[in-house]
Amino acid sequence: MYKPTAEETYANIWPNPWAMPIIYFLTSFPSFILGTSIIYVVLKYFSKNMHIDMKLGLILVILDTLSSLDFIFTSIASIPPIKLYVNYHGACIAQVAWASTTFVTSMNLIGVIALERCLLIVYNIKLKDIYYWIMVLFCYLVPLICFITTVSTDSIEFQVVGTICHYGSHSIAGIATYLLMMFVSSISSTLLIISYIKIVYFINAMATRQQMELGIDPEKAKKEANKTTFKLMLLLIINVSSNFPYCILQFFDLFIPGIYTPKVSFFIVRLCVLDIFWNSVIFLILHTEVWDKMKEVFWNRSSTSS
Repeated sequence: MYKPTAEETYANIWPNPWAMPIIYFLTSFPSFILGTSIIYVVLKYFSKNMHIDMKLGLILVILDTLSSLDFIFTSIASIPPIKLYVNYHGACIAQVAWASTTFVTSMNLIGVIALERCLLIVYNIKLKDIYYWIMVLFCYLVPLICFITTVSTDSIEFQVVGTICHYGSHSIAGIATYLLMMFVSSISSTLLIISYIKIVYFINAMATRQQMELGIDPEKAKKEANKTTFKLMLLLIINVSSNFPYCILQFFDLFIPGIYTPKVSFFIVRLCVLDIFWNSVIFLILHTEVWDKMKEVFWNRSSTSS
């Protein structure tokens, strides 16, 4: 199986080598600012009495903030005057190590967060925190194992999108790690979809039951149910639309080479990059108390000082 060189891949970037680095920077810099703000506020004001759902959400935000640092560096390293990942394969390997243990781990972690919410809300099951930390460790170890496998078999390649390196699809080891990563990611996505659909169904059924049994104002109950439904469906749509197209196209490209073209990757990878921003936004939607505190700390303080 012919393996193109990094120079050959770089020469085929669409539409040009400047476009994606600029998009990376414009997306990742606001993500870094938002993520660090959330981390600061949560650790300073909510660290003493955090429930496991906020702890897991905070881990997700930390991973995405670290990913944003990776993307900021990548946006600079990938511009034509530098071409760091094309000229130095060691830098390519380091970038994959960083992305595997942050961005890919984050993709897997969303399923754990959804599962915790479903078990507690729908089934009133509160597992010990240790079980969730074991799941988090699993989400971290799988991409780490994938990275070690690809490094040891020289299966890391510069990608057609022109800004990142990743597991290569021109070797058996590279294909195997891709399949393992996609299998775990598909489990996470399945947990996400099933869990939030169950929660939405449960909340709406509970609202109907409260109207009938407790005589609660139907409009008020419906309004609260619709509000929660909107939040959860927004979370579901954003996560699925951000990661699903990339995973599907990468999967089919393993068996039908040529589907994942530079032009296709330009549009698909942008959705994945946006994921690090949307995860922080979703955290604030689900934890409105953190958003309220952020406004108090940053906006009110700046208004007072001015």
